[in-house]
Amino acid sequence: MEEDLAGLLRLGVQVLITVEETATVAPSLLTQAGIEPLHFPLDDMMAPTSELAAAWCDQLARRVERGQVVAVHCRAGQGRTGTILACHLIWAGASAIEALDRVRGVNPKWVTSDAQVRFLSRFEAHARRGRTSPTSL
Repeated sequence: MEEDLAGLLRLGVQVLITVEETATVAPSLLTQAGIEPLHFPLDDMMAPTSELAAAWCDQLARRVERGQVVAVHCRAGQGRTGTILACHLIWAGASAIEALDRVRGVNPKWVTSDAQVRFLSRFEAHARRGRTSPTSL
């Protein structure tokens, strides 16, 4: 864990978003290192509700708008991580297809389950109804 934390600090990470059922990194450890911990609880291979994803995207967007360096992780670093990053792109104005293409261009394994892929289209419709100011990833 110390090696991982040192790597995050070398990269300038200021916020670490954990997308797992339970937070696997002690928030106090991150806070002591000067990294803000955020926990977005989500079961493996699942997608959040649109309302929950919108709330998460709002939190993520506020930090990006402040210029903070944000890292997102889940247990394997694939499905849930990619889904949250794709949601952020959709929240910023991308279509679900554009967001999926972009995140899979970085890591072809991001967004792994059919439920997560289907969710992105639903989230796009939800975001179009409620989003007011775009940000970028």
